[in-house]
Amino acid sequence: MNAPGDQPTRTSNRATAVPRQGSRFIALITGAVLLAAGVGGVVVYDLHNSQQIARRSYTDSVRGLELIGELQYEAQEARRTLLYALATTDSNRQVEYADQSRAAEAQFVRLKVEYQELADSTSELEAVGKLSSDWQAYLKIRDELIASMLEGNPKQAVELDLSEGVPAFNRVRDDLLRIQQLCKAEAERLLEYANVTFQKSLLRLSVTVGLSLLLALIAAVMIHKSARLRAVQASEARLRQDLESINEELVMLDPGGRVALWNQAAELAWQRPRTEILGRTLLEAFPEIAATPLPAAISAALQDGNASLHSDLRMESPTGERFYEGRVFAFQGGASIFLRDISARKQAEATQARLTAILEATPDFVGIADAQGRAVYVNRAGRRMTGHTDTEIITRLKIPDFSPEWANKIILGQGLPTAARDGSWSGETAFKGADGNEVRVSQLILAHHDADGKVQYFSTVARDITAQKRAQVELEALNKRLIETSRMAGMAEVATGVLHNVGNVLNSVNVSATLVADKLRASKAANVGKLATLLREQNGSLANYLTTDPKGRQVPGYLSSLADHLLVEQSTALSEMELLRKNIDHIKDIVAMQQSYAKVSGVIETLSPRTLVDDALSMNEVALNRHEVEVVREYCDVSPIPTDKHKVLQILVNLIRNAKYALDARGHGDKRLTIRVGLNGNNHVKISISDNGVGIPAENLTRIFGHGFTTKKDGHGFGL
Repeated sequence: MNAPGDQPTRTSNRATAVPRQGSRFIALITGAVLLAAGVGGVVVYDLHNSQQIARRSYTDSVRGLELIGELQYEAQEARRTLLYALATTDSNRQVEYADQSRAAEAQFVRLKVEYQELADSTSELEAVGKLSSDWQAYLKIRDELIASMLEGNPKQAVELDLSEGVPAFNRVRDDLLRIQQLCKAEAERLLEYANVTFQKSLLRLSVTVGLSLLLALIAAVMIHKSARLRAVQASEARLRQDLESINEELVMLDPGGRVALWNQAAELAWQRPRTEILGRTLLEAFPEIAATPLPAAISAALQDGNASLHSDLRMESPTGERFYEGRVFAFQGGASIFLRDISARKQAEATQARLTAILEATPDFVGIADAQGRAVYVNRAGRRMTGHTDTEIITRLKIPDFSPEWANKIILGQGLPTAARDGSWSGETAFKGADGNEVRVSQLILAHHDADGKVQYFSTVARDITAQKRAQVELEALNKRLIETSRMAGMAEVATGVLHNVGNVLNSVNVSATLVADKLRASKAANVGKLATLLREQNGSLANYLTTDPKGRQVPGYLSSLADHLLVEQSTALSEMELLRKNIDHIKDIVAMQQSYAKVSGVIETLSPRTLVDDALSMNEVALNRHEVEVVREYCDVSPIPTDKHKVLQILVNLIRNAKYALDARGHGDKRLTIRVGLNGNNHVKISISDNGVGIPAENLTRIFGHGFTTKKDGHGFGL
């Protein structure tokens, strides 16, 4: 047996033998390295050259194809604007299109020059030369077309275009296609050259690698023992470095269950340095795991070598409650525990669950579809609304499957494109209801983009507005009925005013008729008959009776007095009859005016605003006179206007009547109603009615035009 001190000596000799043995192959390795470096340099040069050729080939090909595409576009643009100029008869548009054609021509020439500088093959340069020649020929024909068109010979220009312009342009287009083919062929040639160069370089590289591997194998065999030791040491160091750098918390135990490794992630998470942990039992060093399944899993791993996975481990860390996913592995001489913090994931899952619960509880339709329009999610309200209760069926549907055809035209034609462009779109659409009927909805579509601006998915929120639409229809019908009622009430107001005025005039007629009747009953005309009877009784002695009889001598005086009295009666009766006739004519005028306005309701006529105002005043004249209201007219010279005179009359009658009521409420004299007719400075006629009555309370100023609002005890609130 060797003494204890012999072991270090053998180790030292073995250690010194390694460099000695390795020195024998220094020259061989150095030569191999130099050879590999030389061949490698050649290979690197070839690879670099191949890369440069490939890059240049790709760049030139891409730019060449881009230029050809732009040349084709500008040629088509020049041709298109020329055709527009031929198609229009507007000289200004012809000049505009001709300028656009020349601008496209300038772009075409610029791009052609750029491509000519880029081309390096003879065939491409010849093709570009032919393109220039054919393009100049086409431009010459184009200029003749424009000249004919501007000279007013469109037919001649069209015929010239069909006979010469179209073939010339087709030659230009064929030249562009030929250049495109040559560009592709040149790119393929350069690519083939790069491939051949790459194959040669690859062959050299293979030879170099083979020689290097052979030399390396020889060297590796000779220094195997020392290299293996260094590799093991380096591997252990890298392993420890990797274990220290991982984000997961790692605890390694020796066979006795004591902590052999406590990585940096565990130190940071639990705020315990490894100097306090290493060498202690797991429960002493890490008591937080006592309430989890990990201790039992570690015992099983140490005894039987079983691995296990444990999710949703809840532990109290220095920063608060955390959730972990634990994995236990057995290895030769111990066990390891990996702990991954999943608190953020659990929080995200909880947040997602809450959001899903909110979406499921909302009464509105909420749906999600991918960028291709395939349904991903529809909430409970949406499934109930559309009758799709099976979520598996929903994921097989597309956006158009949920809506009728007319709504799909809006969604696919406007909604999705607008949302993709602007981020959102809203409007009224419809879904196919569970009962087969359409469900009208107010829909919002949102587009969700990634960092590059590409649409990832669409989401939508839609609210059922069927009841709202039904209520809207009912409200519109109700409004129509209210408007009709208001119109009828307005007509009734006018009619009431007419009847009121007629009644006032009839009072005057009745007074005049009564006065005439009283005058006739008290008339002395009956005495004429008595006198005639007296004179007939004096037949034959009338002269004697009139001259000698005392009564007879009074007859001439009586006749003179009676004649005077009858003349007074006749004058009074005629005066009252004239007044009676005027009142009857006034009644006829009022009724005729009402009939005239009633007949033309809804018809637009050209009328004088002054005439309308005077007619409205005439309908209220008696009432205004009875209440001693002074009417002041301030009329400007205003031209006739087109209007519905019946509606205007309703408004004016109401305003004049309201003014009369305001003046009556004032309760004293000096009642003045002022009506002005003029322009409001905006080419509109303005009619204003003002009075010096009690006015309108401030709190009613915003309510007077409300339907049904009135301050009169017997009012209906339809007037204003």
